[in-house]
Amino acid sequence: MARLIFPGNCNFRNIGKNILKKWPVLLGFMLVTLFSCGDEYYLDDVDCSQCYTPKPDVGPIIITVSINSENQRVPVKVFKGKYAESFRTNYNSAVVIDTVSTTEYQVDVDVDEYYSVEAEYVVNGKKTLVVDGDKFRIYKVSDSCDEICWIYKGGIIDVSLKE
Repeated sequence: MARLIFPGNCNFRNIGKNILKKWPVLLGFMLVTLFSCGDEYYLDDVDCSQCYTPKPDVGPIIITVSINSENQRVPVKVFKGKYAESFRTNYNSAVVIDTVSTTEYQVDVDVDEYYSVEAEYVVNGKKTLVVDGDKFRIYKVSDSCDEICWIYKGGIIDVSLKE
């Protein structure tokens, strides 16, 4: 009969006992993960006046730009997804193309998506691009307001010039 030799102090009987002792913890962790509530929001400081019902499919992202003497009107492009250099040449991939003349600009977009924004400035006579992005999400609020409703989180995108 062949005998297996393992380096060190391997005692496979103890390994089996240790696993059996810990399986309730592992099973509990797996059940909590499997049956977690997902995108629900459980905070007491939810402003119920900013909570929407029924669940919206679109909502506003907020874009901050710099307005100054050199840039009184700023071209802005909004893209769905992470920013890629190819967006600059493919205008069809932009969700919104606009020219902004105020420091804060809002545009309605689909929720639960990542958005990238490109702003085009002139700085010392040269074209300068500023890019930023954020995930725009919607969360279900179940126990902070009188009824089940949804709130927006994210979607704050700052493409202002840094001084």
